[in-house]
Amino acid sequence: MSGNVPLREAAQTPDDPTRWGFALIATGIPLLATGGFLMLVGIVVMVMVWVSVQRVIVDCCSPFPVLLGAGLAIAGGICLYLGRMHRAEGRKLGDAASLLKAHRRMRIYDLAGKMRISEADAEAVVARCLSLGLLEGYVDRRQNEFFTREAILHTRQISDCPQCHASIDQLRFLGEELRCGACGAIL
Repeated sequence: MSGNVPLREAAQTPDDPTRWGFALIATGIPLLATGGFLMLVGIVVMVMVWVSVQRVIVDCCSPFPVLLGAGLAIAGGICLYLGRMHRAEGRKLGDAASLLKAHRRMRIYDLAGKMRISEADAEAVVARCLSLGLLEGYVDRRQNEFFTREAILHTRQISDCPQCHASIDQLRFLGEELRCGACGAIL
């Protein structure tokens, strides 16, 4: 029973985004190697028959190893391609999650700039990280920024500027400087 994970814990364990990429690559390499080997054997046998008989003998079985090998090689190539795509996606999600954890708050626009992707893609990456459980936090839709769950525990309540009394609509975390949008005073 030591290798089994209880169902409740398995449901809470986040899915590893690189797992499928590794599985596809691990499947694609043997398929590609086997397909290449079968194609090579089929071609060598066909050439040996041609050299010994001095004509091409085509029956129902002679192209079978070549065709089977080509099919396996194509399937292996597709698995390798998809595996690389999944691994790249997993790395992108891991990079985004670690970047967002390192900062307590970050605008989606800034995340998009740091990752060199569009703002819509950055929103999708944050949503995917949250859904996979790689990251815990909140997205403020008005400010279009992400902040971690730990950061919300360190907020300071400021509703208006003490100098000009303009309303402040941004969360202020401990240790951060906030400027009033109306008068520019540091809060």
